[in-house]
Amino acid sequence: SYHTASLIGDKILFFGGKKGKVWHNDLVMLDIPSRAWVPITLSPPKEGQVLASRAYHTATMVNDNFICVLGGFNGAQMCKEVLVIDLASMRW
Repeated sequence: SYHTASLIGDKILFFGGKKGKVWHNDLVMLDIPSRAWVPITLSPPKEGQVLASRAYHTATMVNDNFICVLGGFNGAQMCKEVLVIDLASMRW
């Protein structure tokens, strides 16, 4: 729960959320036509950086090219960074 879901053509990209007391920072894609779930692994925004798990964040599409992930809460503190997924290269 408390994840974001972004529709990209015939796919939905899900990010973060929480299940019970476990907070997530994973990115998973649902391919609608095939109904297949595909885990997505992106390089961290900065080398060696680990993205904080988060829920209660927002994800906003920008020009069908990017998804901006804003804020959220990781179970201990508010997440203050803005993350951007480049959909063409599938990189942060």
